[in-house]
Amino acid sequence: MTLTRLGDYAVRAVIHLAMKNNGDLATLTDIALHETIPRSFLAKVMQGLCKVGFVKAYRGKNGGFALAVNAADITIRDVVEAVEGAIRLNICLTRKGECKRDVLCAAHPVWQEAQNALLGVLDKYTIEALAQRQKKNLSKFLNV
Repeated sequence: MTLTRLGDYAVRAVIHLAMKNNGDLATLTDIALHETIPRSFLAKVMQGLCKVGFVKAYRGKNGGFALAVNAADITIRDVVEAVEGAIRLNICLTRKGECKRDVLCAAHPVWQEAQNALLGVLDKYTIEALAQRQKKNLSKFLNV
């Protein structure tokens, strides 16, 4: 399984929004510039995030984007699955019976354990925690 650019960019964009002060909006250009995301691709990402309700778009001269959900209530898994769909290491983990060999296959429990570990890590980190980490990283970088 490889995280696509869509998932990576969605996570970066949501973290960027979480770093804003309450009420401050971020424009598409602002996010694209600070997160080094192609603006045209970012528009697609933001549309998907708005569709699932994580982000709210505000139109007009002073418009932009803001989180629609508290950053502490969104995990990195939530964001990735919102734009990419359910995370599965192997097709046999999609649902019981998807693979006719899942009962006999010696590798099936290994795939299941690996997926559970991955999902556990992605569920452990909230966007709020990642935004705080990003602020610290930027602070260190700018003070160097």
